[in-house]
Amino acid sequence: MEVLNESALLNVSQNHATRKDFLSIIKAGIASVDAYTLVRKILNYDGAKVHVGNSIWHRKGRVFVLGAGKVAHHMASACVDEIEDCTGVVLCPVSGSHGNVKFLRCEHPLAGENNLKNTETLIDILRSASQDDLVLFMISGGASAMLAAPLDGLSIDEKNAIVRKLMLSGADIKELNTVRKHLSRIKGGKAALLTQARILGLVLSDVPEGSVSDIGSGPTAPDWTKKEDAIDIMKRYGIWENLKGNTKKIIESAEETPKFDNPCFRTVRNYIIGDCTKMAQACAQRAEELGYEVHILTTALDAEARESGKLFAEILNQTYIKSQRRLFVAAGETTVNVRGNGRGGRNLEVVMGFLKKLNVKDGVILAFATDGKDGTTPWAGAFGDANTIACANKNALSINDFLSANNSMEFFEKTGDFITVNDTRTNVGDLIIFGYR
Repeated sequence: MEVLNESALLNVSQNHATRKDFLSIIKAGIASVDAYTLVRKILNYDGAKVHVGNSIWHRKGRVFVLGAGKVAHHMASACVDEIEDCTGVVLCPVSGSHGNVKFLRCEHPLAGENNLKNTETLIDILRSASQDDLVLFMISGGASAMLAAPLDGLSIDEKNAIVRKLMLSGADIKELNTVRKHLSRIKGGKAALLTQARILGLVLSDVPEGSVSDIGSGPTAPDWTKKEDAIDIMKRYGIWENLKGNTKKIIESAEETPKFDNPCFRTVRNYIIGDCTKMAQACAQRAEELGYEVHILTTALDAEARESGKLFAEILNQTYIKSQRRLFVAAGETTVNVRGNGRGGRNLEVVMGFLKKLNVKDGVILAFATDGKDGTTPWAGAFGDANTIACANKNALSINDFLSANNSMEFFEKTGDFITVNDTRTNVGDLIIFGYR
């Protein structure tokens, strides 16, 4: 991963060295969860047997590579480079191919017509695979939106409306995916019902402390949620009572998702190959090499964004010791309750919350979306420190006003502290580091 505006971010009057260290630390974290590299490490083919973790498949038939997610194409490319004659399709943000595996472009975070068409293509391949075949199923964050096969009778617009309202209401990723499973014909383990082939699922997790069932809405995993759970979540956020009567009936009458005792899972194995815990540990290792005392606060962050930022600033303020190097690491995924009409992202709001409470001039925060796109912005995240505060004061930028409008993008556009990157080749949630030197 390359930080495209690194020189501008380091052209500051204060905290230059800390910012430089922090960029080195996040690069180490991102490299540790590179999707292509992780698949190459776990997948091995010797011409007769496919090895994935402790699973061995003695080849009898075809090898299909299927999947969905923001980095599914990188994962699929690793499969092709290991097993040259594999074939299949993955649903991802780009169009193209690698070997005989096609990349089918899909929309995110809300499904479009391409998603519907491409998901049916994937379903057709699943149904065509025999018991002698192997399906390598790639799953990463974004799969929930890209795999679009609504319940019979439920339109994509109706499904999207429910998901959009949950997002705007601040529902967390587990709540979102619980509802998605019970609105779908492929999520919540239903992909395993569609094929006779053996499935080996390779999963890059973007869900803090999530099980395979949580990630990408678990198309190949037994589902631990029930239809009633999804309905309760919709009721909690004031959505259920506003649905059409027919929509309610479709959801209520849908077949339950397959559970752990379903026979379809006898020939399915799933492996989580990377997550934010692995990334946080790599960040800690790099920070220690740079002389920092490191504290990993959490790898299951799921609080409101700006409130998280305030808490992080209070931690820094209360633990500050001059002339020491100290770093705090938090990973997971915050939420935002959208009230305004501005553009912004979770990580930008974390930084703004931090700036509201920061009273240590040496204190620095970097909040980063590991997929390289924070919210509705084209950026990955932002720095926040005394330089940011000085620029805001000089230009009469009110943090409170920008937060009230959920307009964090314009704030950082004016301060210049946003971070722009090229392809990160991963998606494991959010990474937040803060501290001083």
